[in-house]
Amino acid sequence: MDEKRYQKYRDYLKSREWSAIRADMITVRGEACEVCGSSHHLQVHHLTYDNLFFEEPEDLVLLCAKCHTKVHGIVNKKKHTRTKNPKKRSRRKQKYLDREISRMIRAQKRLLRYREKVRAAENYLNKTKEATKAYMLSNKK
Repeated sequence: MDEKRYQKYRDYLKSREWSAIRADMITVRGEACEVCGSSHHLQVHHLTYDNLFFEEPEDLVLLCAKCHTKVHGIVNKKKHTRTKNPKKRSRRKQKYLDREISRMIRAQKRLLRYREKVRAAENYLNKTKEATKAYMLSNKK
């Protein structure tokens, strides 16, 4: 990301609009990390930056600070220890991150399917109510 775009992104994360999105995410998804279930230091992570500034709920996931750090591969230098084979460590780390991201995407897809089923059920109930009203009105006459 170039410097101007990065600065715009940082400003966006400090905006009221982003605060509202974050609050909505916590309300809708529950007050827990979608990976580990922790409720401490929740953060909203972008699964993709394609729709940056115009995010859809499917583009975002709720993570605790620890899982968010793991997803981005950020290492705390004070806690960092070396292994004999750094490539092996990074391969393991990348596999772990790939699994976690895949897990989040699958959870996101399940949530979308569930929402679609709820909408379909609500539509069915509304149609049934309307049909019942129409039937009741026609019988009263």
